[in-house]
Amino acid sequence: GALSFIFAGDIVSLLDTPEEAVADSVLYLKITAAGLPFVFGYNAVSAILRGMGDSRRPLIFVAVAAVFNVFGDLLFVMVLDMGVAGTAVATIVAQFISLAFSIVVLYRERERFGFDFRLRSFMPRPDVLKAIVKVSVPLALRDFMVFGSQLILVGWANGFGVTEAAAFAVGDRIFHIAVIITISFRQSSAAMMAQNVGAGKYDRVSAIMKACYKICGVIVAGLCTVSLLFPTQIFRIFSEDPAVLAFAMDYMKVCCLTFILSNIGGPLEGMVVATGRSRLNMFAGILDSLVFRLWLGWLCAYSAGLRGVGLFMGDSLARLAPIIVYSIFYFSGSWKKGRRVID
Repeated sequence: GALSFIFAGDIVSLLDTPEEAVADSVLYLKITAAGLPFVFGYNAVSAILRGMGDSRRPLIFVAVAAVFNVFGDLLFVMVLDMGVAGTAVATIVAQFISLAFSIVVLYRERERFGFDFRLRSFMPRPDVLKAIVKVSVPLALRDFMVFGSQLILVGWANGFGVTEAAAFAVGDRIFHIAVIITISFRQSSAAMMAQNVGAGKYDRVSAIMKACYKICGVIVAGLCTVSLLFPTQIFRIFSEDPAVLAFAMDYMKVCCLTFILSNIGGPLEGMVVATGRSRLNMFAGILDSLVFRLWLGWLCAYSAGLRGVGLFMGDSLARLAPIIVYSIFYFSGSWKKGRRVID
């Protein structure tokens, strides 16, 4: 967060941001960088809650944050007229709300969780730290590659001018806001699957995946319906520029494809994480980012002449890579060969 805040101007410059958008981009990045501790804190506390079998409340916290994020955008942007800064403030306030709720729950039930919140208790055990690093580093590298490739697409989109860059940004924001709830289902199901893998109850893993598909399938169907019926109205939440609104239907169609692919890949990715195969996750990330996302994005944007919409489509289709890898792993049955990450 500190580095992003300090070097915000350099980062925006590296992304080839149009000159007229530089000031707002730097401001947005600085505000969101200030909220990074909230993101990391919430993820840490929620992981503890899910690991103890409480997957319901982390879901509620994220849902509350998602709702506040949407209404926060309306309040700060449309009512208070804060512009770009308003969307950033709404995001970090929503993240803080999630963190505050989760910490309160964890503290109130500290006896159940076996953590007294004393300073000395925050010192990590070497064996536990080693196990966490072993699993998390490949996952972190995977996310770094995925998000890095997405930033490259942002840079390419900026090269098409302010209007197309703005449309691309709106489409990306709509997608990330809309899938917060489905992402929480994926995370919760991963925790539940991990518990059952540890107990050797492999039939329950498949049952959890099926349940997740059914629940998220309904959510995705609703998201797609609303996206196709009201594309302009959804885009208008973030921009009143007629030139940007002209791209609404094209972007919302791609959003629907992304919702569907994310729903297919979510439970499969949860299963891979639950079984501790982080290196497989990293391999899927390499295919996702370096092969599918950049190649398909370039192909759709430049060869097919779809420009910003093509980049957004390439970003969406990149999700096919992990789906293919995880599906092969799941149907091979090798995930049932359980192994302990730590005793």
